[in-house]
Amino acid sequence: MGQPEKSEAKGLSPKEKIPHAAGAEAAAARKNLSLEGNPPPSLRDKGGTAGTLQKREGEAQGASITDGNRIRPSQKDVRNEFGPDKVEYHCLNNLLRIDEHLSPEVKKRALDNTALLNACADLSQGEKEKCFYQASRLLIDNASSIYSPEQCGQIADQLIWNMAHPERTEQGSHPSCPTNPIRSCLMYEQPSLAAKLIVDVATTGQYITADGTIIRPKADSLKPGREESNFNPQTAYRTLPGQIWDVTAANIYWQRKQGLSNGVRTDHSSTVFTTDGTMDIYQQITGKDERGRILIARSAGGLSNKDISRYSNFPEFQTAMSRGPWPKILAVHTSQSPFFEELGSPSANSGKLVWHNVVIPKPPQQNGMTQLDNSWLIGDDHIAPNKQMSLAAIYNATLGPVSRVRQPQFQNYPYRRR
Repeated sequence: MGQPEKSEAKGLSPKEKIPHAAGAEAAAARKNLSLEGNPPPSLRDKGGTAGTLQKREGEAQGASITDGNRIRPSQKDVRNEFGPDKVEYHCLNNLLRIDEHLSPEVKKRALDNTALLNACADLSQGEKEKCFYQASRLLIDNASSIYSPEQCGQIADQLIWNMAHPERTEQGSHPSCPTNPIRSCLMYEQPSLAAKLIVDVATTGQYITADGTIIRPKADSLKPGREESNFNPQTAYRTLPGQIWDVTAANIYWQRKQGLSNGVRTDHSSTVFTTDGTMDIYQQITGKDERGRILIARSAGGLSNKDISRYSNFPEFQTAMSRGPWPKILAVHTSQSPFFEELGSPSANSGKLVWHNVVIPKPPQQNGMTQLDNSWLIGDDHIAPNKQMSLAAIYNATLGPVSRVRQPQFQNYPYRRR
């Protein structure tokens, strides 16, 4: 049986898309990204960069994409002007302001969250510029996307919102506990990596893993569902970027399975794999040693991946928590508090008393109080100071009871009904 293709293969053919709008006002705006007559200081200081960006129409740069009378900079333009895979805040800000496919409400939200992301003290300036670059690709490099320009703008808006609010990486009404925590961790630590996967698939239909495998999710599985078609930051619905992530992450596991001809293109974030699969997916996205990233109690059952940290008692749990990278992923049992109460105290035969993956964003404080990011409803997070959990309480939640877990282990993950 053949193995999945490697990186020399070509991407998916794009579906028929909604034609681009071609207004004279938008075309004029594309010629001058500063919009105010004078480019922002970050452009003025780059020796002709502003002039290059302002002279898109009919110039000899050869990298502009002409769509009727609409002129827009290409991904190549942006990369050449600002360095490899980086875009400054002002460039993305201006691209959002002149994009004719964004409604006023969406545009304002995207601009506000871009400013919030730019002000984030937890990320380096270089990481922020990588995030801005990925978001800009959705606006200027979407000619081959299976999504319409309007949808690409919506994905950009929702992606920027998630990067500015890493604690809001909800799974919606989807049993995606094996894949969603990876996105959550990356949104805290290195959001540009999560953004790259989402943007690669949104714009090209494929993603290349660390081992060079080309992952091609089924196009039908990327169509927005009911939740993903109605983005509202006040709800805990899964976003369209979240759907792209879950489907692609599951395919990273399934399409690379040994003995399968070109893998299996799954339509959903299939939970029919153990936390071994979660670790494998994580390492294929980051390309790094992720030992110590995922912690599972030995009482939870056997796992084959040696990079997952195991423990049998509280001191071993504390030691495991002190080693390896942050944030961390833990498997908790929903029969334990506070998850049992947050599920509405379900009966033992409800199918909801099972294993569930959560994220610990930061090391515990000196008093042992710890943040816990749960991907259910907004109120189920334990991030605020008055909702944080003791390390001992988190440890207890990871122990079981195993006797109630349905076999095979780690396959039945709960989610909150909306």
